[in-house]
Order: sequence, then C-alpha cells, then structure tokens
Amino acid sequence: MLLPGFVLLSCAKPDTSAPCELYALQYGTSMFPEEYITTTVTPGKRCPFSWSFYLLKTEGRVILVDTGFTDRKYVKSFHLTEYYSPLDLLKRVGVSPDAVTDILLTHSHFDHIGSVHHFPEARIYIQRREYEAFRATTRYRKYKRYFASQEKRGLLRLLDGEFRFSSAVQIIPAGGHTAGSQGVIISSGGKKYYIAGDECYLRKYCETCRVLPERSSWSRKNNLLFLRRILSARQKTPVIILPMHDPVILKEYPVVTERVNKIF
Repeated sequence: MLLPGFVLLSCAKPDTSAPCELYALQYGTSMFPEEYITTTVTPGKRCPFSWSFYLLKTEGRVILVDTGFTDRKYVKSFHLTEYYSPLDLLKRVGVSPDAVTDILLTHSHFDHIGSVHHFPEARIYIQRREYEAFRATTRYRKYKRYFASQEKRGLLRLLDGEFRFSSAVQIIPAGGHTAGSQGVIISSGGKKYYIAGDECYLRKYCETCRVLPERSSWSRKNNLLFLRRILSARQKTPVIILPMHDPVILKEYPVVTERVNKIF
C-alpha cells in the first residue's frame, strides 16, 4: 500500500555526504521470566533482558523503529534497572523529538509505542490490523489525541501487509506476537538487518526457529512463518537479526555513548 508522502531513501549505496547509520538504544535492563520468552523453561527461572529501540538516520530522514516508554510506572512494575528516558538517549546522539521524521511501530505494546506521542512531526507506520486492535484497548486513551492529530495531518499510515518504505527499507507483516505485528528489513553494505520486534525476544531463538510460547503469541503459526522467512533469506545474503530485548546486541557493536551502540 503506497500512500501520499512516500519518501525514497537509500542505504544500499551509501553517500558520503549523507551516510546511512543505524543505532541500538537501550533504555533499561531487567530480569524477565523465561516462560514468556521460550517454550523450553526452567520453572521460576528469569533471564537477562534488555529494553531497546532503534534509530536509523539517512538522507535527511530520522527514523525510529519503536519508541520505548517514558511512563515510569512501568519501570517499577517490570523491575527495570538503569532506566534512561528514550528522549534523553536520543538527545545524546543529537536527535530532538521534533527532528524525528518517521516511526515504524512493530506493534502496540507499551514498551514499543509508549513514547510515540513525544514526536509531533513524525509519520507513523503501523499495520491497520494492529492499530484497530490497539484502539480497542484502554491504553489507547492516553494516545487518542495524538493519533487523531497525526491522522488529521496525514501523518498516520495504516498498512495492509508489506510496504516498501524505501529502496533499502521494507516493512513486512508478521502477526505472530500480536494480531498486526510487523518487522523491518534494512539493506546496507551487502547485508540485511531484520529488526524482529517481539517475534523473538532473543536472537538465539530466531536462529533456531523456536516459536514463541503460547502466552506471548497471538498466532504461533504466523510466528513460525515469520521466523522461517528470516532464515530462508540467508540463502541469498548475510542476515543480521536484531530483536528488541536481547542484551547480546549491545555487546556486539561499538559504543557511541552510554547505552547507545552503532550497528553500522
């Protein structure tokens, strides 16, 4: 579905005057019940868990994949440690809320959509099915005015399936974790970077094609199909899987500033 306002971006052939950059921003850490992460669990076991989102800068566009949250009640209820406001992390890399041009929402859970209302100039990309499900929740009330404003200004993009955001950025439906969840593929330097949302919490479960447990999925069948799509892409090009909650991501790439790592 190609809507008015479509912007052509490119990371495939970097321009030195406008480099393509991808960052992972970790706004908190915690221990998380393993039973929500995978089907093979040790009763009562909790795993190290990161809380992250991604920033893509290219050709004058400043793009977020998810937003984290700023409501501190979640810090306490989910026992986050070393919490940083997503807005503060963005400030560290020179990005103000008004500078964000686009937000690609993998799904509507609080830790993915919770700061969206702080970005008044951003175009929002979300699957129509996900948005309709979100509107039916009590959580939507907090964001109702914001989304109404974005829609009125032509900044709300409701997608129906795959969407070619640019020559190098593609949004693909998943529908495994939630009814309208989606992933983002970024092509750069001969590699494909799959931002998986919560279709897998930890990379190792993506790589072994282990589906989400029942309590963390809307459709385990769709979740499996999404994971298989990622793995099958490896037959043609190198694939890097980037979940939202895997601490290993922050250990693999250079540190730009505390809790911010540069993927490329």
